[in-house]
Amino acid sequence: MTTGPRVARWLVAVGVALAGQLFATVAAAHPFQDGLAGHRLRLSVVPDHVEVDLLVEEPVPWVLRDLRAFLADVADPGPADQARYDARRLEEFQSGLQLFVDGERVAWERLPWTGDNGVGDRQFVVYGLRLRAPLDPASTDQTLHLLDAIHPDQRVARMVEVRGDWQTDLRGCSLWAEPGTDRSGQWALGDGSQELRLTRRVAGPVQATWARLGMWQRGELGAPVPVGPAGVAGPAVGGTAWLGLAGFTVLVGGVGLLWARRRRS
Repeated sequence: MTTGPRVARWLVAVGVALAGQLFATVAAAHPFQDGLAGHRLRLSVVPDHVEVDLLVEEPVPWVLRDLRAFLADVADPGPADQARYDARRLEEFQSGLQLFVDGERVAWERLPWTGDNGVGDRQFVVYGLRLRAPLDPASTDQTLHLLDAIHPDQRVARMVEVRGDWQTDLRGCSLWAEPGTDRSGQWALGDGSQELRLTRRVAGPVQATWARLGMWQRGELGAPVPVGPAGVAGPAVGGTAWLGLAGFTVLVGGVGLLWARRRRS
């Protein structure tokens, strides 16, 4: 049997498998036509590291065309070749997502990814990556520049979400650089590469305390949360909460006065 028919039949089998499998996140695929790639990126920034969860959605015809070229010299392709192909794509996506900290490029560490890779539905094949890079927690300010150079020659639908915690001040992010705009978590269509810039600052004591109270009230302590132009939201304080806070303040103040009087006596 010649190589051509073998490769052709295996490609058809792969195509059927890709069309028949459903990756759990594809149901929320980008709301644009299937001739576009989609990049969904969640950027989490804390004092000592930055972490990225990246989903890349590629149209099935793109993948099959690229896979055909990848297998051009393979006499008898099989599942191991598919695994090699997926590994190569993940390397390409990792190198295409470039991080610069204070102007210097920083290498990613790849973290375990619990989802599937290289599977999808009839429109898209989905790949996922979790990446981490260190930051200097002793540095008050660090500038971050994230360059998405994956699919640099294609039109891409992108959605970027920025997350932080009570210790970080990320309000200089380019997603809300224009007054009254917040593009975090919103789909956008663009040509070529896309840049995200922000400054990671260590939050001041008042800001940190207020943000931490808000996260505690909402049960969000322990993981980064979505951040907007105003930073991490503080506690939602209603009338009853204000009375409780005022009562607590009076109680603490009274105890302080009693302690001071006793010391004087």
